[in-house]
Amino acid sequence: KPDERQNGALGGEFNVSNNMAGPLDRQRLPLESLSGRFDWADDGVRLTGLAARLPGQGRLNGSGNWQNGSLALDLEASALDAVQLASVLRSTRLNGSISARIAADDQQLSVRLGDTRFVLDAEASHEHGRVRLSRLELAAGEARLTARGELDTAQDMTFSVAGELERFDPSRFARGPAGMVNGTLSASGRLRPRPVVEAQFVLRDSRLAGQPLTGRGDLVIDWPRIPRADVQLA
Repeated sequence: KPDERQNGALGGEFNVSNNMAGPLDRQRLPLESLSGRFDWADDGVRLTGLAARLPGQGRLNGSGNWQNGSLALDLEASALDAVQLASVLRSTRLNGSISARIAADDQQLSVRLGDTRFVLDAEASHEHGRVRLSRLELAAGEARLTARGELDTAQDMTFSVAGELERFDPSRFARGPAGMVNGTLSASGRLRPRPVVEAQFVLRDSRLAGQPLTGRGDLVIDWPRIPRADVQLA
């Protein structure tokens, strides 16, 4: 719905609807509608009044700007329900900010969301073929998961990842057994032409499904072979 061009600029409104919205794990897009206004001038496109409806009561509102081949989005989220994004997750009502910078060879994403039970704080980027998760923190009360990692999207797809669990209860975040897991995990390797991975983990003072759990592991995977699997669990 364009406006008449004024002073060298073209403006208008847009509205997109999706009649088959649903969670990602069911091969659907969790977006019911997207609307807003655009103002297109010689120096770029300004997006205002952006409003997205997600399944349930989730909403995204904000603005954006397209300039010199780069799109910047700043959004405020309200009542985002994680189970509407992936059906294995627990229901939430997350509020907070989402910002993204998207260009042909450089993308950045920052997410800070929370409700009365959950907190999600993450920063990720993709630059010159390298995906970097500089920070991921997922918390519910005393339960906490922190992680960071990198993935090179070149031919070998080399990667590294490290994480830590503190009093982590999987059942707070997804459907599964209750627990209280404390430990660390690290892994590195490549994914092509076949997965070759070295991984280590340590579990301490933990419980899972009502049972005490401790142990450690040191694995080397050269798929489909596993040349080394030194694992001790109690």
